Amino acid sequence: SVRLDTQHVSCSWFCSSCSMEKLAIVLAIVLFASASASRLSTHSHCPLDEECCAGIEDHGELTFKCKPSCAKNLGWFGDFRDSHNMPPKHNVPLLGDAAVCCSGGDMSENAQCLEGLADTGLLPQMSAKWQWEAAAKALHTAGLSVLAAQVASSNIGHHLDPLLLPCIGLEGETSTVQMKTKQKPILELEVRSLCMPNYPLFQITGDMGDDWRTMELITGPVPAVPELLEDMHLLYQTVFDLIMVMNEQQHPDVVLVSADEEFEPPEAVVGADFQRAWSNLVPRLFAAFSEKGLRAHIRSSDVLENWIPSTTATGKHRSKSDFPVIMHGAEASRRQSSIGLQATFEVPLDFGRHWHALMRPLFIGTWHRDWTARLAGAIHIVANSIGEALASDQQPLRELMAGGASHSEGIMASILHFLAHFALEQAADDQLAAHHDDDHIDVAAMSCDVARKNDMILNPRFDLKGLLYELDIALASEQDTAEYDSSSDEEERLTNQAAWEPNFAGTKTAHRSMSRGAHKFAGLRTLLIKAFGSLSETSSKPAQLLRDLLSSRLTLPGASAEICVRQSGLTGCMHWVGVDQEPSSRMPTKHCGPDVASREPCYELNVERYLRRVLEAVRQTLELASDDRRRNYLHGCGHPISPTFRSHRGRKFARFEDRGTGRVATLLQPKVVKNRFEMPNEEDRSQWHQDEDLSSIGHFHPFELAAGTILRPTFSAYRVETD
Repeated sequence: SVRLDTQHVSCSWFCSSCSMEKLAIVLAIVLFASASASRLSTHSHCPLDEECCAGIEDHGELTFKCKPSCAKNLGWFGDFRDSHNMPPKHNVPLLGDAAVCCSGGDMSENAQCLEGLADTGLLPQMSAKWQWEAAAKALHTAGLSVLAAQVASSNIGHHLDPLLLPCIGLEGETSTVQMKTKQKPILELEVRSLCMPNYPLFQITGDMGDDWRTMELITGPVPAVPELLEDMHLLYQTVFDLIMVMNEQQHPDVVLVSADEEFEPPEAVVGADFQRAWSNLVPRLFAAFSEKGLRAHIRSSDVLENWIPSTTATGKHRSKSDFPVIMHGAEASRRQSSIGLQATFEVPLDFGRHWHALMRPLFIGTWHRDWTARLAGAIHIVANSIGEALASDQQPLRELMAGGASHSEGIMASILHFLAHFALEQAADDQLAAHHDDDHIDVAAMSCDVARKNDMILNPRFDLKGLLYELDIALASEQDTAEYDSSSDEEERLTNQAAWEPNFAGTKTAHRSMSRGAHKFAGLRTLLIKAFGSLSETSSKPAQLLRDLLSSRLTLPGASAEICVRQSGLTGCMHWVGVDQEPSSRMPTKHCGPDVASREPCYELNVERYLRRVLEAVRQTLELASDDRRRNYLHGCGHPISPTFRSHRGRKFARFEDRGTGRVATLLQPKVVKNRFEMPNEEDRSQWHQDEDLSSIGHFHPFELAAGTILRPTFSAYRVETD
């Protein structure tokens, strides 16, 4: 992470010939230079009569005097670094100064200079220029013109790597189509996902049910740019419409997977009718893909043609009793279908430091916007309150709560918000719980039924153990960086850091031996775990401080979302409790009381009861966080996705699942008209009339808006703005 603001990018602000466009070049170059640099600042000035980017060291302070153009001095950086025996941690501020120098000439000089900097190996060697152009367009459409300028100005030659962008995958469930299968998934395209090669580009599976399951179509993750999102929708549309047509034409069943009896045990083969129908569609589908979308990845329609039977979720082949796998469409095809779309997308690992400004909008779709906004705000309140209480218990932990630019501070902010999100969700009732009264809350149960996951809005697809492991890595790396000798290479450091990524399957990973300075992190980690325990002890002063902070902050008008205290079935709630006289739009109109029938949903204004449940859920969550043996209970819902945090060139991403009501899934939600898939389009603007940002823009393009919403936290992360 790199701290960049108007005070730190001083060269552009103090130089009279510099423009905002040139400032964008500075921001973009530093943005993509390194994802793991420690806290940095640049002290530069730009007198026009000095040598190009001459470095001057005065009392340990490194400054630069820059000419407007250094296109003819491309070798200055490496020479200067070597001559001053500078460790790698100085790379990013130096590169920022170099970019300032490059910003002064004409366009041809700028391009030459920037490409020369890329040749130093400090810029990512990127490969898909169009994807960054698309990213810039998406950010601009989303009203993020400054970030769009950064992305566009970083578009230098061919030095672009799309995997530095966050990735997104979609899944949609359709209950009107049933799959007869005991095992899932069912079929997948042979071509692989762009972001995760171990995943297919597209998959057909079954979800809810036993022998008969609802149909679910899943896309493999792709970089979050509009062209790819639109092409993935086109692929989804083609598969969906094909299945619906076959269901209508072939009563009662369509075979997806059959058995080849020549083998023992029988081998799974793709249903002949389904494969034949798909093959007829492939040429037209491939021709419809954008040159800047899937066509650039797939290259040939032949690659797209082959479906293969999936292995089961356990990695085994299908049993004899699971043949054939069929779709049931006799009655279902006569009913109007719908698609319950969900989106799994990535944000930077230090997402917590950008929660209020950047993560909060991701919660807010068109469904009960006031309730989802309150939930995101309450998470932020609980996270900040836990942080303050931790620092009061262990003063050295203030280093992790200072709101600075270091990677460890960012991950610590993510840990706090993860704990807060978990605790608030566990304060609600669960219909699977043995007891439903306020005194029997048990967050260790971690029941991930449908209502629980949906109420999270954004479901984290990771756990506390993984975040703590990444915190260890960041702290050790930051200490090691300070002791690297001048021969250390930045690329080697990033490679080593990526190699420390934990193995999700639980196999033991050998830890690298740490340098003398790195042992400091072990002390902070011990203090953090100890402080978690202290906050969970009701009689301790830090625990009392936390209770006071939460009691005063969560009870402010509109500060917290109501919680369900009597769940009904998997998706309903009969009794809500909150602190507001004017509850959110999600609440039933009736207030709980003797005149309300027991089977009618109602809302109860009860500050004491709300706080009792929330404070107990927070206390139990922190107790689990302090216990090495029980920390596994603190995780999001869903099966593990390996790796836990995708890593690319030193940059790591965390995954969240938009359960269908957040901003991304709502923007990308298709319509189904007469059992045919309709793409998101300009007409979807009407449902966003309450959103000031989206209702007022000139051009409503759902794919660009969704991409811009996902890109925003990532690009802002490398400017380091804290809430």
